[in-house]
Amino acid sequence: MKEFDGHTYYDDRLFLLHLCLGTVEIDDELVTTTIYHENAPPEASWCLVTYRNCEGFPAFSVLHFENKDDAIAYRQMIDPTTPLISRGGKPAEVSYDEYVDWKIGESLHEYDYRRCYKPGGANPREFIMQTREQLLASENRIKESLCRGSS
Repeated sequence: MKEFDGHTYYDDRLFLLHLCLGTVEIDDELVTTTIYHENAPPEASWCLVTYRNCEGFPAFSVLHFENKDDAIAYRQMIDPTTPLISRGGKPAEVSYDEYVDWKIGESLHEYDYRRCYKPGGANPREFIMQTREQLLASENRIKESLCRGSS
């Protein structure tokens, strides 16, 4: 456990990324994403959820992708930019491979929904709400990043 900016974190990372399946429902200006940790419906699409790396793993943001390959490519660009406590909330400025090696060397764990739910439930899922404006901004950010990453 590490203290930073008045909060207790599980390790050096302020955030964790989690690749999963989810569905999106848009109701006027409110967008609700249902994240399925098991048994996602056939219409589910790929999402990348950012969780704060602290008690309860509160969701910080959710991004939606047209396919798994794009979600993985985006994660590989973003994961090494994770703010670290040891760097005062700044990223390590390393490649994706170096970041993965660092996580392995530090025995760091990825997000695991089972740490958030009591045993015995069925088909755990969570709901993340955002505005339509936030959804559109994140879609633009993804497109720009993937275009830069492929050039």
